[in-house]
Amino acid sequence: LISFSEFMYKDKRRYFQTFAIIEGIIFESILFYFIIIDPSQIGIVISVVEQSYRGFGRIIALNAIIIMLITGILFTKRSWKAENADLRLKGKLLLLAFILYTIGAFFDSSFQLSIIPLLLVRIICILSGLFFYSGFILPNWIKRIFKNQDRNCIILNE
Repeated sequence: LISFSEFMYKDKRRYFQTFAIIEGIIFESILFYFIIIDPSQIGIVISVVEQSYRGFGRIIALNAIIIMLITGILFTKRSWKAENADLRLKGKLLLLAFILYTIGAFFDSSFQLSIIPLLLVRIICILSGLFFYSGFILPNWIKRIFKNQDRNCIILNE
């Protein structure tokens, strides 16, 4: 939130910082309480690659997912109105990344999944990482996928 406010809403930076600090203090205090009193209220390790969030751990995870989705949408929204086709493409790729991450992270943190659904959820998270990479870096090979011979973005000519 602090980085987001530095980049997007400099005039409201203090509000974001205050909210993030207060939220951080509250969550960290409760987290340390559960670590000392009853760590199973945060979550349990099921295997090397799987955990099960419980109670407070699930609340923390869902809070982070919601904040990431909202800030991600606000962040990408600005690029949709840009005149530069590459910037609009970056925004659409990042929006897809934020949505895929939200879906994958939600299912990963909210449900105890068997092997096949877990595999699908992890693939969604990996795809979100690829879209984050494509949206932030926009390598030439990605540009070529979305452009035709006239060098205009097919996906952006809606």
